[in-house]
Amino acid sequence: KQVFWSGAQKGDTIEFAFEVGESKQYAVSLGLIQAADYGVASFSINGEAIDGEFDQFSEQTTAIERHLGQHKLEAGQHTLTHTRIGVRHTTTIFKLTEAFTADRTL
Repeated sequence: KQVFWSGAQKGDTIEFAFEVGESKQYAVSLGLIQAADYGVASFSINGEAIDGEFDQFSEQTTAIERHLGQHKLEAGQHTLTHTRIGVRHTTTIFKLTEAFTADRTL
């Protein structure tokens, strides 16, 4: 899945539901785009903050993989939350393009 989100304001969130079939440790990652008009974000899984803030600004549009660490997930549904923290001083709008995967196991 890929999502394009624009027009978000500071503090706005977007949530993604995902399901895992087995209770075990997962290496969770996101496919993200960095670009000149992208902002600063934070992520959480099931309400638990992950790894501080992430600046999605880049002078060149670039696709990257953002590792969100290892997480013990119980079988069933979970929620990934993306929160807009702000923008760089050179950025006038906030956009998000991301693809989420939680299918890599350890």
